[in-house]
Amino acid sequence: MPRSFLPQAACAAVSVVGRKGIGARVGRDVALNLPALHTPGDAGEVSASILAAVTKGEITIGEATELARLVAAHVATLESSERYDTEAAIFPGLG
Repeated sequence: MPRSFLPQAACAAVSVVGRKGIGARVGRDVALNLPALHTPGDAGEVSASILAAVTKGEITIGEATELARLVAAHVATLESSERYDTEAAIFPGLG
């Protein structure tokens, strides 16, 4: 690999960062009253509230998609936590 490759790559990366505005805030603030999401079973109600907000024109489909991603990530975290708690109760010596 030629020595000049690394500086060129670094310059290209800086150029992309400059054009894309990485770190810049994108989107708008949206205030919604969503139900609490304490268990994976709550996800259906939260999802229905997000869809209702789209149909009322309170949020865009893109915003709903981002919210749905957050809900899915949180549900995955809750499920993981529940599995850990269950395993810890079954096998107390492993924790």
